[in-house]
Amino acid sequence: MRALIWVAVALGANGAAVADDDGETPSAEELLAQAQSLAEQGQHADALRTLMTMLEAYPDGLDHDAYDRMRRASAEWFSRVPSADRAGLLAEYEGPSGTSSGSRNIPLGKSFGWLTALLPTTTVRTPDGMLVVAGWHRQLGNYFRMVLYATSAYEGAPRSVAGEHAIPVLMMWQFYGADKEGMAQTARVATRIDPDGWPAPWAVARMVVHYCGTGQVDKAKAFLDEIRATAGGAAPANVAGQLRTLIIDLEAAQYPRALDRVWQLGEYLFDETPGQHVLRMICMGIEWHQRHSDALTRERIGRLTQAAEQEARQAGDSRRRAAAWVLLGYCAERQEDVASARDCFQRAADSGYWAAQELARTALGGLYYTSDPERARGHLESFFERHGATATGHEGLLTMLGDIHRRQGRYEEALELFQEVDRRSQTGVAMRDARGRALTAGMVGCLRGLGRQAEADAMAAPILVELGYGTPIEQLSGENVGTLYPLLKKMGLPGEAERFKQELLRRAEELSRQRQEAYRQRQE
Repeated sequence: MRALIWVAVALGANGAAVADDDGETPSAEELLAQAQSLAEQGQHADALRTLMTMLEAYPDGLDHDAYDRMRRASAEWFSRVPSADRAGLLAEYEGPSGTSSGSRNIPLGKSFGWLTALLPTTTVRTPDGMLVVAGWHRQLGNYFRMVLYATSAYEGAPRSVAGEHAIPVLMMWQFYGADKEGMAQTARVATRIDPDGWPAPWAVARMVVHYCGTGQVDKAKAFLDEIRATAGGAAPANVAGQLRTLIIDLEAAQYPRALDRVWQLGEYLFDETPGQHVLRMICMGIEWHQRHSDALTRERIGRLTQAAEQEARQAGDSRRRAAAWVLLGYCAERQEDVASARDCFQRAADSGYWAAQELARTALGGLYYTSDPERARGHLESFFERHGATATGHEGLLTMLGDIHRRQGRYEEALELFQEVDRRSQTGVAMRDARGRALTAGMVGCLRGLGRQAEADAMAAPILVELGYGTPIEQLSGENVGTLYPLLKKMGLPGEAERFKQELLRRAEELSRQRQEAYRQRQE
């Protein structure tokens, strides 16, 4: 292969791509291959510079799948740039407010144009590069600039590959960043900028799924009414009307009609089969804590089960049949019928349809986590075979897999997974910060299992001090005793864990005795 000459700043002010030593512009494939090679050598900053070269030289040069893989790779590589160098790398693509050589203002257009004079300039010219830089800002915690760059990527070319990624990606970041109102505003922006493009109705549907899946049905209805009144095109208003009807069907527990409508809206609700967020919407009104005591909840579960059984038997679309088995598994779980839930999820896992398989395998991993950890490990590892061992957004499953390794004495494997979750949380690759006492306790247990006692004790000390460990157990609050019991178990201190368990049992028995005595006195 021809040798390529690479420089730190690959694009000049005129946007010309770097030429190789034959005077020719490297192809997009060559640039991507070089970026991958640099990353494999640990030169992640240079890999990112090369990647940005390709994006600027070949705007809209990747298909949707390739662009998504590239964007995820850029986040991973950015996380591996030394922390002291990340801001400097980002600064290579930005300048001070105003204008500077080779830079321009972020093209905010009609959405945020009034902010132009207050913001830094940028050397990035393509939507492809804008969305990548938005991701870097998210990883550094620069939320406002993340939104501006992502919105600019969409507004600049809403029908481009990067433009069509920008709204879903931004709403995902906002969802995991706990900015639900920001999600709603992004959906509104999408309906104003390009109402007839795919992202606009998708954003409306995603917002409604969130509202309904979290019990905020009134908010969903108000949002849909707003979109129908203000949307600049037919597609968002049409989808809003269909979603309004879907909500009515779900509220009335008319599940056969509702499931038909879910699949009619499939282009906007999901990629290939209903995801977990859509399942939560379908199950709205079925309250877990009322599954036994509330007759209406029991009736809803029964009617949903009947509709899903009909789908599993009769649906002509294999995707619908596979999704129905997942739905049946969730219904069985809500009735605490573990055996039936496992059977339904297993049927979905064996369906041959990858999207249903993923939902089923993650569910089976949880169901078998305590009773059959070896089988749980198999399901989780099958899931990660598709996504890779460090799949973004699935850090909770990585932690679960690490716990299974730890419980089975594979401390090296478990520690590696725990440390990867910790690293991804620190560097912003993870969608949600997965660090906490439980993760730390798992790492402590692994270090203790590997004989690294001093490291284990040092890592455990802050948590134990915070929770009052060392204070006479009788003087600890019930909350702290309950928190310490599982943590001590994870930390590889079974004797201490048992002592705290017995204290919990003693307190429960004492509380029961007091209640019985109070009841006896009332009767007298």
